[in-house]
Amino acid sequence: MFNAKELEFMKEILVESESQDEMTLSIIEKITNDLKVAQENKNCLWSFNWEYGRQGTVEGLFKATKQEIEKAIGNQVYFGEILGKHSEVFGTLDDGDCELISDDPLYVINALESGYNPLHYINDEEDED
Repeated sequence: MFNAKELEFMKEILVESESQDEMTLSIIEKITNDLKVAQENKNCLWSFNWEYGRQGTVEGLFKATKQEIEKAIGNQVYFGEILGKHSEVFGTLDDGDCELISDDPLYVINALESGYNPLHYINDEEDED
């Protein structure tokens, strides 16, 4: 796998070459642009896991910035009845619930998200008394 500097170098050589392969050049261009976007956003790949005994497990693989994770820690997460009728899966997101898998932009770009992203289930509503 190539890093961003190596891809830029390859792109420059292909542009200068008389026998440049347009498809290769466009692929390198797309990957380079994706890497720039990923570096600007600084997305990381995270895994999420909550064990609920016999009821099951809530897990996911998702992309988020470190700042988004830090902001979410300590907030209430409400998934609803995702483990069956009357399961009511909820709790407070703790430090160990989201584990950093990778912050390598090329790895993060190519990773597929799956399962549950707890950031999408944060309960933003204030309790009304």
